[in-house]
Amino acid sequence: MPLAELLHPAPTLQPQDYLLRATILPLIPRWVKPNHLTAARFALTPLVVGLMLTEHYRIGTGLFLLAALTDAVDGSLARVRNVITPWGKTFDPLADKLLMGSLFVILALPQFPTTVLL
Repeated sequence: MPLAELLHPAPTLQPQDYLLRATILPLIPRWVKPNHLTAARFALTPLVVGLMLTEHYRIGTGLFLLAALTDAVDGSLARVRNVITPWGKTFDPLADKLLMGSLFVILALPQFPTTVLL
């Protein structure tokens, strides 16, 4: 076994990785890295938040679904292509929490009486 494989063993693929490897991942060019998708999710989050706050729900929902797709694809892409990075390990979960957390707050705020928020 080569030294590189001993130092960096191939990651264990998850069940969804096999499905995405057979369907979506072949459509993604080799120059697109998983970290690019994470950065795109960071960029899409303020757009989604702004659209939802201004009640442009159709466009906001579409961009949210696109951002959610990048979340599903970037992890599988990293594992299948064996390009897991420390940056991705740190910032992918952060991007997920920013997107989901901000949307949960936006959707939950109207459910609280204004006296609770003051």
